[in-house]
Amino acid sequence: MTREVPQPSTYIRRILELRAAEYYASIRKPEKEWKALEDLAPQLAEFEHLVKAGDYDAACRVLDSVEATHLFLWGYYALLVGMHKTLVGKVAPMALQLNNLTGIADALRAMGELQAAITYYEQGLALARRLGNRAREARLQGNLGSAYRVLGQKDKSLAFYQSALTIAREIGDREEECRQLGRLGRIYGSLGQFAQAIEVHKRAIEISQEIGNRQLEGYGLGTLGNVYRALGQFETALTLYEMALKIAHEIGERREEGIRYRSLGGIYHALGDTEKALTFYQKALTWSRVTAYRVGEGNALGSLGDTYFALANYVETKACYTEALKISREIGYRVGQEYNLLGLARVHLATGNLAEAQQRCEEALSENVGEVDYHILLVLGISYLYHNTMKANEYIADAILRSRRLLAKNREWYAPQYVLATALVAQTVCNPHWIDLAQRIDLLAPALTEYRHAFAITVAPGVIRDALHDLEFIRAAGIEGLEPVVRPQSWTG
Repeated sequence: MTREVPQPSTYIRRILELRAAEYYASIRKPEKEWKALEDLAPQLAEFEHLVKAGDYDAACRVLDSVEATHLFLWGYYALLVGMHKTLVGKVAPMALQLNNLTGIADALRAMGELQAAITYYEQGLALARRLGNRAREARLQGNLGSAYRVLGQKDKSLAFYQSALTIAREIGDREEECRQLGRLGRIYGSLGQFAQAIEVHKRAIEISQEIGNRQLEGYGLGTLGNVYRALGQFETALTLYEMALKIAHEIGERREEGIRYRSLGGIYHALGDTEKALTFYQKALTWSRVTAYRVGEGNALGSLGDTYFALANYVETKACYTEALKISREIGYRVGQEYNLLGLARVHLATGNLAEAQQRCEEALSENVGEVDYHILLVLGISYLYHNTMKANEYIADAILRSRRLLAKNREWYAPQYVLATALVAQTVCNPHWIDLAQRIDLLAPALTEYRHAFAITVAPGVIRDALHDLEFIRAAGIEGLEPVVRPQSWTG
């Protein structure tokens, strides 16, 4: 007869779990030896046994000790979400509840689960205010701003950043001041307010160096590089990106490494070195997938699509944009959706699928993001040139208007400057006087003036190549007489 083995009581099981937790706490490595996930195996095991013992407060403290400086930095977002969710509603002290809410929100935001992150951030913000913890209030407002920025809600994002900066300055929190200045700079850059962006980024970098925060210094260098890149100052941007990548590598921040690999790929794409661009974009994609950084994964795929398009490899181009669009839709990344829909529209236009090109443009405009709508309208207008309809002129006129609005903020913003020049060409061929051969050179004069200004900003080969693609779309519609503008030599003045 088989005897039934008696099971330990709940009390005895809890004691055993606590003893196991104590054992793992006793074999922790010194912090200076924490280089990879396996070095934190004792803490992870300790956390697990504390949870099984029901000592959730102690488990939360263990997690706090390794999260920000190691697990999050290394990109283990999915692991962090799982650990934090284990503690939701079970931690007693409000300060630990706040840590847990913030931790799960940060990891969810990094993974691109933005609406879920916002829910936890809002809960954390309410708790921080109840506790009177103004430092955490500032941090959470800034993080909410970042979530809304990715969702394309720039006004809401800007308001959160400004409020967070005000609090940081009131309480003398220089680290938080630095962080929010960097975020404000990013918003200013996306709005074309480059002088403001450069000013606040430089101030953020100064503060990061004064307080010795290399992580924030790396962020500042990278985002400042984005501003100089938008201004066509690619060598300056390249230097800043390389410095940011070096810091990310040295401190082991894998997500930031992936972001900077993509930044470098963008520089080489602009410089016309597609081989290097593809190499860096592939590295960015790898790191984004390793760290489950879905925004980065979508961005890297979209950038790969840009380069494959430049190489006229439309099969790979379409595959990259399609996958990037899928990711952007899944995580609610509206800026990414707009860019990838534009990319797909250009592929369809290049392959003669006009209906699909128009549909993708309409979808992109319906996002109401406003990031690259000036270019979307140009592509949409060109697609109607093939049908010789009045819609072409309407969309092209709108592209001109929106490009000029952006350039009113900064005349050295090369992307809308090249689009403006091409849109003026497209508008010219819609002019009833275009059929008069004698008038064509005079009609193209305004476009040539804008091309010359664009050429004065940057003559980077990749930028010129991309601009010529849009001109080729116009010529492919059966438009003749474009010789004065389709040769970059004519843009030199």
